[in-house]
Amino acid sequence: MLIDVLFYLFCAAIAFQLFYILYFFLRLALYKPQGVVIDLIEKVEPISVVIAAWNELDNLKSLIPTLLKQNHPNFEVILVDDRSDDGTFDYYREFSYQEPRFKILRVDQTPEGMSAKKYALTLGIKASKCDQIVFTDADCLPEHTNWLRHIQKEFSNTNKVVLGYSKYQKKRGLLNIFIRFETTFTALQYLSFALSKIPYMGVGRNLAYTKSLFLESKGFQPFMSFIAGDDDLFVQKVANYGNTKIVVHPESHTVSIPKNDIKSYIIQKRRHLGIGHYYKFSHKLLLGVLFISMLICYFCFVPLLFTDKYNLIVSISVGVRILLLGFVYFRISKLFNDKQEWYLLPILELLYIFYYIVMGMISLQSKKVKWK
Repeated sequence: MLIDVLFYLFCAAIAFQLFYILYFFLRLALYKPQGVVIDLIEKVEPISVVIAAWNELDNLKSLIPTLLKQNHPNFEVILVDDRSDDGTFDYYREFSYQEPRFKILRVDQTPEGMSAKKYALTLGIKASKCDQIVFTDADCLPEHTNWLRHIQKEFSNTNKVVLGYSKYQKKRGLLNIFIRFETTFTALQYLSFALSKIPYMGVGRNLAYTKSLFLESKGFQPFMSFIAGDDDLFVQKVANYGNTKIVVHPESHTVSIPKNDIKSYIIQKRRHLGIGHYYKFSHKLLLGVLFISMLICYFCFVPLLFTDKYNLIVSISVGVRILLLGFVYFRISKLFNDKQEWYLLPILELLYIFYYIVMGMISLQSKKVKWK
């Protein structure tokens, strides 16, 4: 009977879901990050912050004072201005005259066949005097003065890639709740998988790797022409179980201003989702099984709920899953210092399923979009 087939599908899906929660997600939820010890006499390696910017004058006026407060004795900030026409270049150049640690490069024209952002980042990386480089965006703010210290603490002779967490400001409205949920759910995946020795992506708003690794791996080739991918595709290319660490201490995060309307959010996410099919097969399989099993759980749950034969067992199974996942979100909300509306979890997951299906179809048909 059809109802029996649905039940067997549900059992398989719920088994996969519980596996992901217990083996991957719980690992991150119970993770205890270490703080940094500030020793005034210790020798601290120099580190660079590289930022690609396009018309970011207003954001830079907030970012620069925050970077100046970083509790690090030896860092530089390289801003690559990509053809801004709002005064970004003049403002930052004048500031760099007063503060030699802050340097600026100007892009007047992007070579044909190259992504503007990847080209700008490549120039910034090559101009860096330091091997350890941290990347963020002009509209991001470090949440603590020890941000650079926490990132640098994870580098070592073997650790060449550091994956951080970047959240969005909490504002009113369902769109903001969903944006923060989607951001947290994405972070839950790439950080917990990295903890399990399967690094597959990072976010450019809080990401670090060494200059030597970038040059040795020939930079952003062979995806230099892609609009997106300067963060996740590069991590796909160079990260492995032996050279990648995560940093999730509450002092290590950055925070960004979220989109205020659905259209802007769709444009932003279309750029990112459009390059998902370039992921390694093993990573696509890992992420695909997670999403499909979630979809099947909800798809089968409703009809099974109205059967006398299976309603009790499916109700208990879904209840256990929601409780476990709710515990995970409660824990990582504290870890990320970002209070999530985890009590809305079933609603947010249904919205996520709908969003992912729609965005997947849009990204397959999307035309070329700008990096900004």
